[in-house]
Amino acid sequence: MLLKFPLKMLLNVLVTLLAVNYFTLTAGEVNFCLKLDSSLSNDETTESISNLFQGAHNDILDIFGEDENSFTYDSYHLHFSHPAITIDANFSEGIVSVSKPYIQEFSFKPEGFEIINITINNFYADGNYILNGFIGDHLFDIYGDGKFSINFTDLSVAAFTGLKINSSDFCLPFTLNIDMRKCSNNLENLMNGEEELEPLINRIFERLIPEAAVVIWREIADASDSYIQSVIDDLLKGSISTSLVKVLTFIVNNKNKITSDYIENLKESLVDN
Repeated sequence: MLLKFPLKMLLNVLVTLLAVNYFTLTAGEVNFCLKLDSSLSNDETTESISNLFQGAHNDILDIFGEDENSFTYDSYHLHFSHPAITIDANFSEGIVSVSKPYIQEFSFKPEGFEIINITINNFYADGNYILNGFIGDHLFDIYGDGKFSINFTDLSVAAFTGLKINSSDFCLPFTLNIDMRKCSNNLENLMNGEEELEPLINRIFERLIPEAAVVIWREIADASDSYIQSVIDDLLKGSISTSLVKVLTFIVNNKNKITSDYIENLKESLVDN
């Protein structure tokens, strides 16, 4: 159950769950290939796409809840190294509040074909912290011990693929991107509460945390790559879900006319039906 997991484990659980169920949200770059069933009709594949859309929404909402979801955590350790700042911190005995996710499937971006995008408008956490670190190449130390609060705005996770397809096979190299629009935070007693340094270092954290989130996510993804690849390989040796094969066949059959407008029209028709 969500309430019992630490934050880092939650991210791993989310990635693994969706990767296993939909072969879409996978960490790093993971490849899989399968044979397509050319006998399936467009009507069958359209129905399957609708089922997958609804299934993805339901599973994601099961993780986060249909409304704002709050839970407590015991402790979380963070180590972050960047040319501008290095920190080692422990956070404990606090509350995390996550807003209902906004889910968007199938869109074209400059990075490639986006399979799914999950955006959380507000991700809030508070509690106690102990922090040590330094600015630049040990220009001066940073430290603190006290209460904290932090709010992430528009935290997004998106899966992209190059869609390598032909008439009989479907091979996907997936990459997973994370993005955060902004962060606001307040670490009390930072720099022992020194009047000028405390607000200054807090503002530095606000500028660097969105970039830190990308680095931390990359570390989590790197640790998960081999496991997720092995799960996908094992599943591909067995039976592939009928819905997935139908969807892939649909994409192959219509690859010459799949555009951004085509995808949007398809999604609208599925909603109407």
